[in-house]
Amino acid sequence: MLTAQIVASNSFGSSECRWLPRTVRLGTIANPSENHWVALTVDGEKGMVGYGDGFGKKVPDILRQHVDWWLFEHLGVTFKWKNLPTTKQTDAHSCGLIAYFALLWNGSINGR
Repeated sequence: MLTAQIVASNSFGSSECRWLPRTVRLGTIANPSENHWVALTVDGEKGMVGYGDGFGKKVPDILRQHVDWWLFEHLGVTFKWKNLPTTKQTDAHSCGLIAYFALLWNGSINGR
């Protein structure tokens, strides 16, 4: 069986299983409604989750609940949420590109 290792005193988790540094920044594209892509970021240093939707909609409750649960279950910390700036979507097919560029513009991914 694999176990987590202590990597630093400034890591998330218990003193026995610290495995994710607090300075971590993650960015991903989520599909909360099965037909629309949005940007999702996690900033461990600021304790913030970002949500960006090209249509300007708020984060769906079910997605927020799942992300909050996962972060607390694995990191033991409650994160705050913020709106992630995105380009306004004016069609029915460019949501994936808009989500990708929202991550790129907000520094959550490296475009190289």
